[in-house]
Amino acid sequence: MLSSMTEVRRSLLVVAFAILGVWLLVPGRNVVGNPRLETLQRECHAPEGGVFRLYVGDAGAMVAPWFTVTYQSSGAGREQQIFNSFRRPVIDSLRCDPESVLLSSREGDVRLSYARVHTELVRQPLLYYDRQVDDQAIQPLRVLAIISGLGSLFTAGLLALRWVRARAAVTCA
Repeated sequence: MLSSMTEVRRSLLVVAFAILGVWLLVPGRNVVGNPRLETLQRECHAPEGGVFRLYVGDAGAMVAPWFTVTYQSSGAGREQQIFNSFRRPVIDSLRCDPESVLLSSREGDVRLSYARVHTELVRQPLLYYDRQVDDQAIQPLRVLAIISGLGSLFTAGLLALRWVRARAAVTCA
């Protein structure tokens, strides 16, 4: 009885580490910015049926607002960040035109063609930091999540291997 309870505990521990690892490794909606601190402002529908959404992020008085635009293809597509602006440009609204999505700002509009969204921006969003294009943006929490997820999967693998070896030793004895 004690042996079977120990095996159940070991199995649950392996499964828990594996689930945690996978959960940490699966990317979220954003490359930059925390979706939990963003509020949906507007959305528009592209002619092919995809949806563009404008969010404003607010982390409190000590952090400047940021603006995220996402795209979700028609059907069961995953929502993905295609644009982010920290501080400036301040994006006031978005509009889906026949050939592009228009991000309106008092500092100058940003027009993103649907072709560019589908071929480039769904893989690497256009990122601005205080009116400057930022190609080197690193999300430290995402890096930490990847490292933690890989560590969790590695731990699950080691625990599973140890459990299998222990069972093999008992079976051979």
